[in-house]
Amino acid sequence: LPIGVLVHRGESLLHANRALLDMLGYDDAPGLIADGGLMRLFKGRAGLLARAEVDTPAPVPVVTRSGETVPAEIRHVAVDWDDEPAALMMVRRVPDGDPAFRLKAVEADL
Repeated sequence: LPIGVLVHRGESLLHANRALLDMLGYDDAPGLIADGGLMRLFKGRAGLLARAEVDTPAPVPVVTRSGETVPAEIRHVAVDWDDEPAALMMVRRVPDGDPAFRLKAVEADL
């Protein structure tokens, strides 16, 4: 898929696809997990996103491996993963020129 996909259960990252890893600058999912997983990606606010399991109304700040903060739209879908409930999160980087780019306002809300 040409969109970032990760699967999580609460704050535990279970899977990340190649598109997401490339967007964030990681070689593999274990590297992302070792670097802090969802807590790093969402600046320690992973619990808010994991509990909400709703689509974000505006871009959310996501931290790359290099420490750059990029805006992303998040969509959630409930899935079964290893026969247990989990959430599939679709992550799309918002282009810099996109009028939906309101990162500072969203960052203040989280």
